[in-house]
Formats: sequence, C-alpha cells, structure tokens
Amino acid sequence: MRLDSSFSEASGLWDGTNITIKRDQLKDLKSYAGTLLHETPHAQSGASDVSREFENELTGIIGTISSNKL
Repeated sequence: MRLDSSFSEASGLWDGTNITIKRDQLKDLKSYAGTLLHETPHAQSGASDVSREFENELTGIIGTISSNKL
C-alpha cells in the first residue's frame, strides 16, 4: 500500500484500473465495506481525494445505498 497525505498507510487504493484493499480490512465487514465504499467513487469518477468530484460521487453512492436499504 502507499502512504496517504498524512503519511499513514492507506487502507485501500484505486490505481486507475483496480481497487486494492489492505488485507487487515478483510477481518471486519464494517472496515472492508467502508474502505470499498471509499475507493468506489474514485474508480467511478476518476477523481482524487479532497476534490469536489470525489465528494459528489461519494454522496451519490451513499444516497443510492441508503434509499435501497430504506
């Protein structure tokens, strides 16, 4: 994995083609799902962290999941 902007190891990474999730995230569904749901908008939008495009895509995914669950 790569270091993120705070110089800590990232839990997940979208490399432009694939989403990779750190093995320790697989121990717990909440951690795994959170990391996957964070990386998915990067893959869908092509946007990096701390960008309006990423935030909009993440908001859309959260809204879709929430409306399906409710």
